[in-house]
Amino acid sequence: MLLRRIIQHIKNQNWFAIFIDFIIVVLGVFIGIQVANWNEKRILRDKTEMLTERLASDFGVDMWLADNFYHYNETVIENAKLVLKDITGRVELTDEKLIIAAFRATQFNRLPISSTYKELIATGDYDLLAKSELGKLASVYYEGGQFNEIENDGKNSDYRRLFRSLIPIEVQLHVAERCGDRNISTAELIRHVGALSYDCQLDLTEEQIALSVELLRSRSDFVQTIRLRIANLSMQNNDFKFLLDATESYRASEELIESSGVLKVFRPN
Repeated sequence: MLLRRIIQHIKNQNWFAIFIDFIIVVLGVFIGIQVANWNEKRILRDKTEMLTERLASDFGVDMWLADNFYHYNETVIENAKLVLKDITGRVELTDEKLIIAAFRATQFNRLPISSTYKELIATGDYDLLAKSELGKLASVYYEGGQFNEIENDGKNSDYRRLFRSLIPIEVQLHVAERCGDRNISTAELIRHVGALSYDCQLDLTEEQIALSVELLRSRSDFVQTIRLRIANLSMQNNDFKFLLDATESYRASEELIESSGVLKVFRPN
């Protein structure tokens, strides 16, 4: 309709009318572009808010798991220090308590990586959050590799290898069953009650326990490996604490942790 009218005005050489029609066309195009831009920005804003909410939920739960990871490592360190104090004569433990502490000093923990973060990276949508405080902290946490380093060093430590190669397998399995990692609840997670934070007793003969302790004490490299385990894990865990402190305000509520179901599938080792 407008095009036909413009053609008619040109035939009639009605230049003023042509000018008005031109302005109408330009304004129409401009308004159309603006509306399209506004709509695109709105869609992008809504998408960013949705992704931020998803990442914040996952990240908040993961920060509690990271807190549990830190306290788990502290428990491992405490047990390793008990072993070292006993072996070097500063504290005298019963043979049973020594073998329990020695076993717990071998333990390490794992941490999952947020499925939302992995999805954002895979799809390229992380760019929408990269400049936000949440996005920066998530990148440092998930890409920094601190917990991977702690896990790998724990899994491959000389002390763990020494203990597991020396102690009779039936003793190891029994100690793991009686005094190893246990499942924890959401409430325990928030109260920093860890998978190794409980008293336990062994149902082994005195001879089995005494033999296991003697096997450890007979190794000249036992003190060296346990000392190295303490030094490495202590320094790594202290560094990890800085990251925890920086992300404390992002921790999820107890209800969100419970609804995530993560404690039903996440188990320490």
